[in-house]
Amino acid sequence: IKELLNGIMEISNHNYDKRLNFGPKSEFSNVANSFNNMAKELSLFQKSSMARIISTKQYLETVINAIKEPILGLSDKKDILFANSAVTQILNVSADKLIKKSALDLSLSNDLLRRLIRGMEQDDVKKEKDSPLKIYSDNKECYYEAHYLNLPENSGTVILLTDVTKFKMLD
Repeated sequence: IKELLNGIMEISNHNYDKRLNFGPKSEFSNVANSFNNMAKELSLFQKSSMARIISTKQYLETVINAIKEPILGLSDKKDILFANSAVTQILNVSADKLIKKSALDLSLSNDLLRRLIRGMEQDDVKKEKDSPLKIYSDNKECYYEAHYLNLPENSGTVILLTDVTKFKMLD
């Protein structure tokens, strides 16, 4: 019974590779066989679920990186979840120095990121009145409008920058 309880504790701790072997003459052999089948099925389910999650993540990363406009995803704690190559270029920071880092900490040494974070905290009326952000990228002056998309259940924010340089020049 102690071995069975230990096996159950292993499964509850997500160790789905745990197997029980009481021997064919044990009165618990049927329980052990059922336990082992359950553990095998849970292991297969976990692996297939993880494969789907990884596949979906890679698909979304490909889509995000294909977007030409700068895009930055933040968690509810303002940790950077994703950043496409366009945003890393205008922030002048490589993706590996952004992803899974605190945007608040990084904004201390990056003026543009600080402005984007500050823009998240402004109310909608103020955002509409704001003029486009002036950014120097590739030795030229560019203008971007920041759009803040709040994720469901306050789980984070996506910041999308739209290049309005052509319109600003025409203006």
